[in-house]
Amino acid sequence: MILDLKHKFCFIHIPRTGGKLITHLLKPLLTMDGFFGGGCLRHIPAKHIPVKLCLPQEIYDILWKFTIYRPVNEVKESMVRLVEYDLNTYKKKRDSVVFAGHWKRVLDTADTEGYDKAIELIWDYGCWPHEEEKWRRFWICDDYGKQIVDTVYEFSKDKFSFIIKDIMAKILPEVGAK
Repeated sequence: MILDLKHKFCFIHIPRTGGKLITHLLKPLLTMDGFFGGGCLRHIPAKHIPVKLCLPQEIYDILWKFTIYRPVNEVKESMVRLVEYDLNTYKKKRDSVVFAGHWKRVLDTADTEGYDKAIELIWDYGCWPHEEEKWRRFWICDDYGKQIVDTVYEFSKDKFSFIIKDIMAKILPEVGAK
């Protein structure tokens, strides 16, 4: 999650949607009125941001809120690929690779009980819903199911350069148009 009051935007980072790239591009734009949510604040649903950041609702309401959305089944498939990659690395370089404690548990679970069980651990750790409609509402809607994110880009590797140009054009019109 990344937010800037001067540029009036808030990026809601949904896991496995290219959010690290977006964050990497936006972080240098942050002003003193900006906030970068790393660690446990990286993935915050839109409805929780004002409370977590002690941000008055009237200020949050004027921000352009956007996210990149990917269906839950694609997110899980992407997580399996990530776990496979990290597990192979972990097995080859167990003594020299440093993973956080929770991620080591995920990798050990994948190794001993399979990928489905490992993905379940990730999901439970994040307290994320498993069903598609609940997954979508969790990230971009209020408690009543009303969408509160202004722009929801659908994840597509083919369209990622368009998404980035569109985001930049909205945040910095003089730069984004180039």
